[in-house]
Amino acid sequence: LKIYGSPIVAGLSAPQHTRKPPLPVASSAMEVCVVSKFGIPDDAIVSIRAGSVRRQAPASQEKPFKFPDNTAGENLLKFDILSKIGTGYIVLKPHEERYKVSFSDSMRCEVLVRQGEGGAAPAQASEEVDVKHTTGEAKDAKDYL
Repeated sequence: LKIYGSPIVAGLSAPQHTRKPPLPVASSAMEVCVVSKFGIPDDAIVSIRAGSVRRQAPASQEKPFKFPDNTAGENLLKFDILSKIGTGYIVLKPHEERYKVSFSDSMRCEVLVRQGEGGAAPAQASEEVDVKHTTGEAKDAKDYL
């Protein structure tokens, strides 16, 4: 038997100068590289799922998709090509949680924005704020982002 490279002899304890094994180097268990594309627009999003882990990036990106160790045993990868069908902006305001996001006249959603743990406590009651794509507000939001 060996412990950290030192022999153990029956009835004798391990020497005090034993070396510990090197720490494992943090690395990705799996990398997926898109090496060629045909018919996929550069502004599309490539989405890859391995088990319950999903990675997304612009199709124009040439960096590998890195997945953690717990996905190494996955033998099925799901690929999705996503395209943007709308963009909306909201300007966050103090003590507000609910917002309407308008993407077009026929497409909108309502969202609830709360501070995460460790941040400021969210307001208890809030009024709905309708954020329209007026030139000033949309431009301010785009400039901010």
